Amino acid sequence: EASMQAEDYLTAIRQYRAVSPDDEDNYATAQNAIGRAEDSYQQQVLTLAQGHLDAGEYSTAVETVKAAEQAFGTTDEFESFIARSYAQFYAEQLQSAFDAGDYIQVKSVYEEAGACEYDVITAEMTSLFAQSQTAYQKTVLDEAEAAFGEAKDYEAAIRVINAAMADVQAGRTGPIPR
Repeated sequence: EASMQAEDYLTAIRQYRAVSPDDEDNYATAQNAIGRAEDSYQQQVLTLAQGHLDAGEYSTAVETVKAAEQAFGTTDEFESFIARSYAQFYAEQLQSAFDAGDYIQVKSVYEEAGACEYDVITAEMTSLFAQSQTAYQKTVLDEAEAAFGEAKDYEAAIRVINAAMADVQAGRTGPIPR
């Protein structure tokens, strides 16, 4: 009970679980307290991890919950939190790359999100990815048209398109080279 009052819930859980069924005076009380201690521990971990997530510390938030899973076991609440953390991370990375006009980076982040062990791709992410692909194609065509110019420089236009295709294949990011 002292561990519960000290908010050391993991220790309390271990202590309650250690009470022997032969201990008739304490066993029933310990069994009833385990659920309360488990709920308190999960809430404590998730509150701490949420603070890290709110501060943009995605790795620390996920590591906090994964460490709790190792000590306590996997729960639906922990797994849900981890998935939401990854989804938020990838959504922000996608938006940042899109806002910067770095459409190849959008593609890279979207593919990385798709390879994540958690199901993190949302409809908004897919929409942003599709928008970025359209914007990238328009940018490439605009650059090729500018390279073609009034001088009708066909080779310059093809170089722009080939460079853009090579960048996409290589996963290079940044502006389209001329």
